[in-house]
Amino acid sequence: MRKLTSLEIDLLMILSDNRGWPLRDLANKLKKEESNLSITLNRLEKEMCETSYDYLSILPYDIMDLVSLENKLRLAKDPVSSYVRGHLPAVRHLLDEPEFHFDFKSNTEVVLLALSLTNLIDDPSFFDEKRFKHIELGDLTIKLIGQNPQGNKLKLLNRLLLEEAYPSEIAKIRKPIVRENARRTTNPKSTQRKKREYPLYINNDFRVFKLIVSSLVIGERRYSQLADFIASEYAGHFIKKFGIASMLRCAEGLTEEEYSTLAYRALDKGFITLEEYLEFTEYDPIFLNPRELTELSTALKPDIDLDYLKKINEMKKKSARRKG
Repeated sequence: MRKLTSLEIDLLMILSDNRGWPLRDLANKLKKEESNLSITLNRLEKEMCETSYDYLSILPYDIMDLVSLENKLRLAKDPVSSYVRGHLPAVRHLLDEPEFHFDFKSNTEVVLLALSLTNLIDDPSFFDEKRFKHIELGDLTIKLIGQNPQGNKLKLLNRLLLEEAYPSEIAKIRKPIVRENARRTTNPKSTQRKKREYPLYINNDFRVFKLIVSSLVIGERRYSQLADFIASEYAGHFIKKFGIASMLRCAEGLTEEEYSTLAYRALDKGFITLEEYLEFTEYDPIFLNPRELTELSTALKPDIDLDYLKKINEMKKKSARRKG
């Protein structure tokens, strides 16, 4: 995974206010000509997350419409769904139960479904011309099919096939860091007030969050404002989708640094309480010493008692033993 350049991070820092910046406004903010930003901006707009196995895996947050996916697999009316259902032995018995329904808030079965779907990306027999006859395939998918792919290319092909067979149910992986969104111009000097402009935003995709957070360190410089903003966005998204109890546990694919950023912003923004933070995090990577813990606890809960402080200190000891 490459490191973002200083100019790229400067652009993302400006975009992190989530209000949307047209190119001319970005140029003014950075005191640069628009043309000088075009190459850098185009790279950010087209930059994709790395094509690794973890990237290609289907995780619970990739399932956009759980009800629709469940219905398609349960009924298995189309050839692709019939094949997929037949190759999900771990969840097939759940689909056989009429009273059972997947639910993000009871997360175990959803994780099992995501893992089962991920197993399909290794299946060399998944693509069949007759099976996918009625599925609209993208240019990259068609190109890969013609290459008789093996290894990582086969995994990429199968992930794309799943996305295209279930376009409303499974999220697409190949997303840019920066996205455009048309709106009426906000330029006060414009003589055409109804003119459309294309302001730029940071893409609301979890893998983009991972990519940015993993690229924020250049030398000794840290860009906490950007990390804090996007972590806050995703913490809120996770809680809305999975519920508080599952939010942090569901982020199992994160590194410790990414996980701690997400957890702390959920706490700082009031999405979760300090008690919930301590309950759902198995380590305490944010706070470095008991004094800082005590100060934060007092600020969040002025009527804090000794038992509460004891709980925090026990958490610190548990973390220290684990790291030791």
